[in-house]
Amino acid sequence: RMGNVSSALQLVLQTFEARMMSLKRTVRGLRTVLFSRPSRRFQTEFKKPDPHISKQESKQKKEVEGVKRILVVALDLCERNSGVKASNSEQGSQLWFNVLDRLINAKGFLRLSKEKATHADIIVGILSDLLQLTMQRMVSSVPLSDLVRKVTTDNSGS
Repeated sequence: RMGNVSSALQLVLQTFEARMMSLKRTVRGLRTVLFSRPSRRFQTEFKKPDPHISKQESKQKKEVEGVKRILVVALDLCERNSGVKASNSEQGSQLWFNVLDRLINAKGFLRLSKEKATHADIIVGILSDLLQLTMQRMVSSVPLSDLVRKVTTDNSGS
């Protein structure tokens, strides 16, 4: 391993934020019925194929998958650098927490409070899925004591 892992992660997370902004613009521009979370639900809502809808559906899937790919790159980086030794454990946990903080704070940097409620709900649903993916990957690499400390420290005032 060579290079500065923290800087590499910050660069990946900046790319993630840029892709989230692009996704937000896509959500704004498309008919929201297609976006009711990235699921197959809308496939049964339309009886006959509409080429315009398939194009919108394709664009939505492409944006969501792009965001997810960037997040997976960040998670892979965290996983590779989560040390099993005590000296690396704290640095490894901090990498994971940087990703977690970005996801939790995404509503703020995306300014979802200023979006239409339907658009904000769509983005929140996608963020929720991404947060779940992150937590599933994080749980096997971050010591429980670090997780508890993070949760109690960050949320002590609330």
